[in-house]
Amino acid sequence: MARTLKQQIRKTIKQHYGEDLWSFRADVNYGEATESFVAAVSEVLKGRIEYCSDWQSDLAKYDKAGPLEAEIGKRLREVRVHNNLTLEEVAAKVGVCSSFLDNHEQGKIVADIGIFIKVRDSLRATRKQRSYITGAFGREIPVEDRIKDAINLHYGLNLWALRPQFEYEESIAPFVQALAGLDKTGRRAAMPVPTMPSLGHMIEIEERRRKIASEQDNSPKVREAFEVHLSRW
Repeated sequence: MARTLKQQIRKTIKQHYGEDLWSFRADVNYGEATESFVAAVSEVLKGRIEYCSDWQSDLAKYDKAGPLEAEIGKRLREVRVHNNLTLEEVAAKVGVCSSFLDNHEQGKIVADIGIFIKVRDSLRATRKQRSYITGAFGREIPVEDRIKDAINLHYGLNLWALRPQFEYEESIAPFVQALAGLDKTGRRAAMPVPTMPSLGHMIEIEERRRKIASEQDNSPKVREAFEVHLSRW
């Protein structure tokens, strides 16, 4: 008899960590202690998690830095370094402290869209570089990154303590990859995750107003999708 997706997730957890996840919530039995995490991973694998508000837990619905912020920050840092600008120089232009900008580049902060625009515009970026930075908004987010979100929401870095002989990413990698290999029926298979459609736009902010400058597709559906995304910043 085929296992359900949640049963397969539970089996994968036991294969990698036994019942050690119970130690992070000892006030209930093992099944109850892991139920929220199992449900979250199930939603990820079914492609139902795109924004923080999609999580079932009310606490998880608050905007937090995730894969999108990490990708935006990575691209901002790459362009800054390529253009020989220091954190201090860009921070001074934007009007923020250098440690804030450093954390923004590390993807640890859900920055205001206005700050993002100021940072981007302070990098002396070429047209191609600006397009590269803004292209982060249309990047497909791998299912592995969504699973890491679920892990972070429930356990923070605690899983590291179960395999401390490795760096954190290496420590959880086999577990993440095993979960990512489950499709929504619980069978082993590669599964693409639906994400925000490619927008094909540049973002422009003029006088604190939002508008869309489309380079390829200016259809109503694309404009609506883009405005919805901006509204969640």
